[in-house]
Parts: sequence; C-alpha cells; structure tokens
Amino acid sequence: MPMHKPFFILIIFIGVITVVWGCGSSKESKKKQSNTNSAKTNTNQLNKIVGTARIEPETKIVKLSSEVSGVVKAVYVKTGEKVKKGQVLIELNNDIEAAQLNDTRAALAYTQSDKSNLQASMEATRIKAENARKRLERLQFALSKNAETAQNVDNAKAEYEGYLKEIERIEAQMQSNGLLSNQNRQKVELSEAQLNRRQIKAPSDGLILSIDLSPGAAVNALAVVAEFAPESAMNAITEVDENFATDVQIGQKAYVRLVGKTDTLSTGEVISAAPYLKKKSLFSDEGSDMEDRRVREVRVRLASNEKLLHGMRVETVILLSK
Repeated sequence: MPMHKPFFILIIFIGVITVVWGCGSSKESKKKQSNTNSAKTNTNQLNKIVGTARIEPETKIVKLSSEVSGVVKAVYVKTGEKVKKGQVLIELNNDIEAAQLNDTRAALAYTQSDKSNLQASMEATRIKAENARKRLERLQFALSKNAETAQNVDNAKAEYEGYLKEIERIEAQMQSNGLLSNQNRQKVELSEAQLNRRQIKAPSDGLILSIDLSPGAAVNALAVVAEFAPESAMNAITEVDENFATDVQIGQKAYVRLVGKTDTLSTGEVISAAPYLKKKSLFSDEGSDMEDRRVREVRVRLASNEKLLHGMRVETVILLSK
C-alpha cells in the first residue's frame, strides 16, 4: 500500500529531531566530563605545586683557585673526598719560600735566645747591685763611727755604681733585642704568608666535588682548579611558574623525588622565596624555556642528604598547606 506523503514527511522530521537531540546530549555529556576533569586538576593544583629543581648546598658551591701562579708540587685529595677546614688540598712548588721561612725562623730563634741570656744577665747583675748597695750602706755606717776607712767606702761606692751602669747597658741591649725580635717575627709572618699562598686549603669542612690536577701541571693565578661544597644542609632550588608564584609561603612543607618517579628522596620545608619574578634559568636546555613565562625562585631546605647528589635534577613538590 503506498505511503501517504504527509505521513512520510512526519517520520523524516521525527528522525531528524532524534538525531539532533542525541548529538546535543552527547556534547553536553562530554562538556560535563571535561568540567569534572578540570575541577580535579584545579583541586590538585590547590593542594600542591610541582616544579623541576636542582640540588645545591645551602652555602653554595665554592670554586677554589690559587692566589699565585706556579707548578703543582702535590695533590693531597681526590674527587668525592671529605675534608676539614684548613686542610691542604693542593701545594705548588715552594722551595724558595720554604728556605726563606727557615732563615727567618732561625734569626728569630737567635734573638729569642739572646733575649733569654740578657734576662739572665740582668737578673744576676741586679742581685750583685743590691748586694753592693747593702755593703756600701754598712761601710758608710761604719765610717760614721770611725770604724772604717774612707777609701773602702769609696771603693764600695764605685763598685755599686758600676753595677748600675751595667744594668743600664743590659737594658739598652734588651731594648735593641726587642726591636730586632719584632722585626724577625714580622719576617717570619711574611715568609709564612708567602708559603701559604703556595697552598690551596679547604675554606671549611666539606666535600671535594671535582679536582683535575696532577704534579707538574701549571696553574695560573685565580684560575679555578677545584669545586668544593661546604658542609651544610642541602637545598632544592626550584622555579615556580608565575601563575602559582603567590601561593608559595615560607614554612610550607615539601618533598623531592626523581623526575617522573613517585618515591620520596627527602622531605623539607620552604625557607625562602624570591620577592620578584624572573626569566627561567634552571636547566635552560628545556624547550619550554622559549615561552615567555616568568618564574619565582624558591628554596627548600631538605632534612636528609643521604640520597641526594650535588647538581641532581629532581622534582620538588610543595604542599600548599603548612
């Protein structure tokens, strides 16, 4: 039986409405799902901030150099070795400086020995002078009683005055000796300083990060010869994107993990946050650095150093609630 034209048109209209309604429902469903995912992301961002970071000692890495040029005489440490403050790490040839120091020390030792002799002579002379004074007084008293001759009194007086002049002479020698001793002491200090300049010492307790020298190598003044990490807490230095920069606060808890991993390497807390935004500087080889983004530098002090290496690239997770 042939279908009437109005009925056919009605069926087509109903079909179109069904398709349109189905498409609208599908789009609305996808939009709701997208909003749900976005809400989850925002919730995560409100709870924590994740950024790439670099591990450094809190007191900064120190580049060691020599004050003077020279040839390496000896290298006493190696990369990865822990050292104490003042420990000699590298020594340049110093035969001339060592000889000068020996000479000045010998001169100082001589003046100090002469000082001891003069002090002993002064003590003995003062005792003799005191005895001579007492003898003179006795003779003078005896002379007043006509029990002694004037000649003996004069002789005793001359003896006493002779000791007084000897004391003056020794005092002059001691003064001269003191001046000479000071000069020799200054020469020793200068010689020691010159010798010390031929040595590179550890500025504090810490760790040798790198050193690549061997005896016979030439060293130029102020050229970097080693890198040194002072003994201190480790910091994770991270750069927080400008969109989240104001969410960071001092004292917030944080932890670090290897990039792309979930295991915690160390925990810590935010100890500083830069008061300004700057261009990205950490790991400048990243492609995203080409973007026009500003960042805030944040430092996290870490509680444990056991699993951390200087210069290690990690992820820092900052928990936004203290």
